[in-house]
Amino acid sequence: MDETIKPPQGATLLLSLFAGESDFPQIEGDLTEEFHQLASQSGPEAARAWYWREAWLNAWALIRRPRLINTLVGAAFCVAVFRLVTPLFLRWLRYELSSAPRTPGLRFLLITLFEIATVLILGAVMSRVLQGRESLLRLTFTLFYLLITAKFILWHFAMGHFAMDQLVLLFVIASFWIGSLMVQRFGQRKPTLT
Repeated sequence: MDETIKPPQGATLLLSLFAGESDFPQIEGDLTEEFHQLASQSGPEAARAWYWREAWLNAWALIRRPRLINTLVGAAFCVAVFRLVTPLFLRWLRYELSSAPRTPGLRFLLITLFEIATVLILGAVMSRVLQGRESLLRLTFTLFYLLITAKFILWHFAMGHFAMDQLVLLFVIASFWIGSLMVQRFGQRKPTLT
């Protein structure tokens, strides 16, 4: 058996989204072992095709678990909260700034800072609630958010111009990831005894 032949990187990345599951090491080990056996018997291409198929089947089985469905619901909840809270903030901000002198860019700056702070907090809180499933949470938030804003992104792309709002979309996603990664990183630290 040739140990230098590795399973497809994309398929292993797909499976790594479920690394927080208790039986993940066993699933990964079994798939790798079978991959190497199949590679020595049928060749690397057949083994890679098999590994991709098994990765998708296992991902489908894992994602249907109630614990992971909660992660998907959590990501959808974050997008919904963000999309509902922002218009309320805009209405309040418009009211507050109606009597203030016009300052170019102030409203845009305040809205952007609010959006970044909101998703940073959402990412941190949901990662704390869904510990062990942070990478799946980040990925599904990104996908859900891009799906909801796809019409806006495609319209600007079709018009052939870059808008600051598109940059804000990237900041929103990056802020969610930063909030989530901070909680994940600090959650992995072991307390030291002094």
